Amino acid sequence: MCCHRKGRLLGMIQFGTPPLAYYDGILMRANPTLHREAFDLLRTRIPPSAKVVDVGSGQGAFAARLRDAGYHVTSIDKNHDDFRAKDIDFVCVDFDSASDIEAFRTEHEARYDVAIGMEVIEHVENPWEYTRFLLSLVKPGGVVMITTPNAESVQSRVEFLFTGFFAHFQKGDYEGSGHINPLTFHELFLISKGAGAEILDAQSVCPLPWIIVSKRLSTTLGSILGSLFRPFAGGKAKGDIICLILKKPY
Repeated sequence: MCCHRKGRLLGMIQFGTPPLAYYDGILMRANPTLHREAFDLLRTRIPPSAKVVDVGSGQGAFAARLRDAGYHVTSIDKNHDDFRAKDIDFVCVDFDSASDIEAFRTEHEARYDVAIGMEVIEHVENPWEYTRFLLSLVKPGGVVMITTPNAESVQSRVEFLFTGFFAHFQKGDYEGSGHINPLTFHELFLISKGAGAEILDAQSVCPLPWIIVSKRLSTTLGSILGSLFRPFAGGKAKGDIICLILKKPY
């Protein structure tokens, strides 16, 4: 088998869980390709030097990527001790605390050009309020980016068929990742429109391999079965993550 064909085959089959990915030594708590794909989508709409708030920054890998590209970044999350990025302002906020949310909103309302909600909305108790919070932080005409696991991916659909649980929302995922809200494109559209936002773009990103060989039998069998109807499932089903870009009306 030639090297080109072998590489293509390995790209179609994933063995186990992808290795952890880092940016500047900072752990990305997300699909290994998400930060790069999300950054490429964002920079086509927002010029460097824009003011960005990263809402749920984790260790700060994406915030550091934005900083290095010339954006002025503020990071917020509930655990300052976990934050690793340097030369970035950090504010402690618990997204499930109404008092924390209101205090930050009052001080920072309409201050930013961009608000990032990367892999956070699936963790919070109220995704509608979280979306309104993101929109409140940007200026009129500002942009909000939200990413979340794709509950209608081909892998997720088949896992739900066999187990009654969506991919990334199996029984162990709550204890391990804190995932409580599986969301589809339809639900995100309802939330966005209900919050008064204009939807600029909605894509499934981080393409799934055709076959996933996993210790979790439902994942392996699901990927094999899913590969049979994947060509007919549409583009929204092919990516592991939903990436939504919103605009705050003037």
